[in-house]
Amino acid sequence: MALDNVSSILKIGSPISSYKLLLMQGALSRPRYRAMFLALLQPFVKHGQIQVRYRCYNRVVKSLIRISDMESDFYTTRELAVNDVYGLDFAFHPDLVIDGGGNIGMFTLRAAAGLEAEGHAQ
Repeated sequence: MALDNVSSILKIGSPISSYKLLLMQGALSRPRYRAMFLALLQPFVKHGQIQVRYRCYNRVVKSLIRISDMESDFYTTRELAVNDVYGLDFAFHPDLVIDGGGNIGMFTLRAAAGLEAEGHAQ
């Protein structure tokens, strides 16, 4: 069975987190097998969330994906951890940053990790 983004998901830095993301991808993209994928995810659910670890700017970042909002949280995690869609320019130093649409704060954590990696004070 072909899953979208398999090779990219396998490169996030944590084999067990890659496995979790692959199961979520399957549950969201293969309706026929959704129940099976969700059953395989159950051992990883703690307090209604699944923890995923991935490398971000040479450090390990943890993301919690809520089961109640799995689709939204999964796609957000995939944008940040797998596809790296938000390029950051650390040479740009604005006086004010407004995070309009902060949602669950994953991008903010990514920016903080990048600033730390670049040696900028937080």
